[in-house]
Amino acid sequence: MNDPSRYPDADHGKAGQPAVDKEVKELTDFWNSLPPAFEDPEVKVAFELLEASEPWMAELGASAKQRGDGKKELVEELKKRAGCANLVLTPDLKKAYEYNEKVRAFNAAQSQVPPESREQVRVLNDYRIMLGLHALAIDQRLHQCAAKHSAWMQQAGNMTHDEPTPARRTPGLRAKQEGYMDPVGENVAFGYSTPLSVHLGWYNSSGHHRNMIRKTFYVIGVAKSGTYWTQVFGVSKPPL
Repeated sequence: MNDPSRYPDADHGKAGQPAVDKEVKELTDFWNSLPPAFEDPEVKVAFELLEASEPWMAELGASAKQRGDGKKELVEELKKRAGCANLVLTPDLKKAYEYNEKVRAFNAAQSQVPPESREQVRVLNDYRIMLGLHALAIDQRLHQCAAKHSAWMQQAGNMTHDEPTPARRTPGLRAKQEGYMDPVGENVAFGYSTPLSVHLGWYNSSGHHRNMIRKTFYVIGVAKSGTYWTQVFGVSKPPL
């Protein structure tokens, strides 16, 4: 995917897209086939204990709120860990896994960022992690940069990287106006209503695809206005 001779910039990489699709599908099929931990004997015992505790917890007068839903919570935790639950992690892989979990938690806590923006970052990070890349952390400055550019594109009815105001002409200048001084990259799109659909749109365009999987990017801002989307990527490491 990072080789322009196989996945050219010309015509958005259409000549190389079938080969990319084939490789990504093979990886996705493998990734999704990783066995979850539900059949582990210790997990089965935990489920049995949780189920057995329900009647006597009720007899003791514990409310549903007090009892919680331990089984559901355990299932959700297992689903989250399923991809790594049955793998023996090397120290480097363990470090990468822990870093990505920190980024996921950090991003989920960015309540001032609209849910659809956080979801778009989550979709992208799922893809990056499957490829063995680090997750991207939300940067508030880059989010503001993306939000303002998406709003401008919608108002102007024009999907472009350039704005007419000299101080805001390029992605780098717009990022600096928000206080982000390091180099940036940018993807823009039009006509997509959901975080997943715009991801697939960028996935099917070689230059945009390469931006999404660039190793040198560590932070991101994503925003939508109408059906106009902007991703802004930065090279600085997040303060986790």
